[in-house]
Amino acid sequence: MKWTDPEIKLVASAVSDWQGQIIERTQLLLEQAGSLLDYLSLHWYVGNWNNDFAEYMAVSAVMEERLTAYEGLLRTACLENMIQHPVWIAVDEWNTCTARDQKKTADQAGINWKEVYNLEDVLVTAMHFNAFIRHSQSVKMANIAQIVNVIAPIFYA
Repeated sequence: MKWTDPEIKLVASAVSDWQGQIIERTQLLLEQAGSLLDYLSLHWYVGNWNNDFAEYMAVSAVMEERLTAYEGLLRTACLENMIQHPVWIAVDEWNTCTARDQKKTADQAGINWKEVYNLEDVLVTAMHFNAFIRHSQSVKMANIAQIVNVIAPIFYA
């Protein structure tokens, strides 16, 4: 694609499932394709699935850890692999999602299910924005997922 259009920006999905060997997978991705990439994509969803307000508010520490870790990983991989251009972070799919089990049950019953947000979710969304701003030296894209309908803050009837 870059041979056809050298100005095109390429994004590679690094993590959407925060289990297992996430660092090793990302290192391999950067070793193999880092010289071609412009963005490293991270996805995550958070929610108050245990109905624990304090735990949900502590998700800000998780966001901070993830962004800081990936900033360091990118710097190290670019140095080790002699990648001469910056590879930015794109958190190109994130959102709060509070009712995973309710959605599954609704889908099975054929119910037109919608996410219902509360003040906790608003606070966590604000934490996301603050984290993205604090890490703006490396996070160059951050897109809330599903802006309309299903788990979105905006509903179109």
